[in-house]
Amino acid sequence: MLESLFWASLCTLAFHVLFLRDCGFDSVQVGYILAASNVTSCVAPVAWGYLSDCLHSVKKVFLIACTVLAASTFLMPATREMTIGRIPCPAIMLIVYMAAYSGAYSLLDVWIIRICERSAGKLYYSGIRMWGSIGYASACFLLTGIANQRGIATVYYIAVVLAGLLLFWAWKQKEVDYQNKAKARKMSVRPLLGNRQFLILLAYNFVIHFVVYESSNYMPYLMQEMGLNESLYSAISGLRGLTEVPILVFGSKLGKRLGANRFLMIAGGLYCLEHSLYLVSGSLLHIIILQGLEGIAYGFFLSVSSQRVFELAPQEIGATAQSLMTSFVFIANIAASLLGGYVVGWFGARKLYLFTAILQVSATALYMMFSCSEKDDLRKNDL
Repeated sequence: MLESLFWASLCTLAFHVLFLRDCGFDSVQVGYILAASNVTSCVAPVAWGYLSDCLHSVKKVFLIACTVLAASTFLMPATREMTIGRIPCPAIMLIVYMAAYSGAYSLLDVWIIRICERSAGKLYYSGIRMWGSIGYASACFLLTGIANQRGIATVYYIAVVLAGLLLFWAWKQKEVDYQNKAKARKMSVRPLLGNRQFLILLAYNFVIHFVVYESSNYMPYLMQEMGLNESLYSAISGLRGLTEVPILVFGSKLGKRLGANRFLMIAGGLYCLEHSLYLVSGSLLHIIILQGLEGIAYGFFLSVSSQRVFELAPQEIGATAQSLMTSFVFIANIAASLLGGYVVGWFGARKLYLFTAILQVSATALYMMFSCSEKDDLRKNDL
């Protein structure tokens, strides 16, 4: 229920570009705003994670982050006509929103993984995470029709209500116990940054999310270029979330049998196929199918990536390690937002997908080469 409510309250992620366009911003301006909103998201997850490790409480810090998230969600449409100096208030609220979202997102992953670790094999991360995909998809489907009838601002106000329900439900949950608290106070991120396997995972995580954000941020422009109704993108985004579910149902169990690296390579291969096919797509059906393929690819990635982080990182700095991964997600979003805005403005949306296809093919090939040769495990380091 917690996972489902969290992602349902984040349904506004599918509407941010449409909301900014509705406010009158062009593709380059949208790129700048998205990039600026993600600058704080690069630092924020590590700060949230470090605070959680210091306080030995995931729940308390998660509740704080979600409160900030709810407030910024409300203020984004409420202040759309206001400016502070020359800066539009929606842009400022989006910065606050992304800083809170990035922290809450990584902390919830930490919370779930620690619950799974203490379940003695009865619970798996992917089996819980799939409810997030279902919640997000359901909210996107339902709110697309409301947005068309009542306006995009209505979506944000409904998301605030969902965030309120999330806070109430999270407050009722039990805290996750920290082990070795005395040792945790002496930990630093140096062991993480000194492990090649973790750094390879960070780099691959960056490329995967660069490609994902290029696709999600600028898909409305590709649909417009194809003569399609770009307002349908939020519903298609919900479908993408729904196609993650079948993979997430059995992902963790299969990942343990086949190995995390194989799962991550499968995800990269599917992204290569998806972005190559965008170059010849010509109808709404093609877009729907390819977005569904992206959901399947992300399902493979989600099934094992967070668990892989906890295999490589000592438990005492698990939240910090996961938050560092999340920081790279938002660094990828910054790069995707800035570069994508210029590519779409200068060459058109189709050329953007040519670039992402080449990048993903190269990254997957390199990951296969380097990850297969690495045998390090951070847990074996003498800390």
